[in-house]
Amino acid sequence: MTVSNAELAVPLEGVVRRLEGRVQALEERLEPNRYDREMPADVSSLLADVTRVTQELFPGHVSVHVMTDPEYPQDRFTVIEAQASGNVLDVVDRRAEWHRRVVRLSPSCAALRLTLDYQE
Repeated sequence: MTVSNAELAVPLEGVVRRLEGRVQALEERLEPNRYDREMPADVSSLLADVTRVTQELFPGHVSVHVMTDPEYPQDRFTVIEAQASGNVLDVVDRRAEWHRRVVRLSPSCAALRLTLDYQE
């Protein structure tokens, strides 16, 4: 029995569509930074509080940047940049405290990234 190309095309189109859907689902699961492409609205409204917490723990200049990864330009993330000084273990403790306090402001704040410019 011979099968024509037209008869094969219909079932293959369905298989291709299903496989494309599965690939897309896998890409979404594996895509880095998929949760923070855009700054969530509640994080944006909390930036004043995040800045206050940051300055309490790391006195000095604090800046906020929305950045992208050069390898994944579609992925945007929010970076809080601050200056840190003092004993390294103390800075590590304050950094951990920063994460605890900003997440208490809103679970969406977990997407924020803290960068410290360490000065001895």
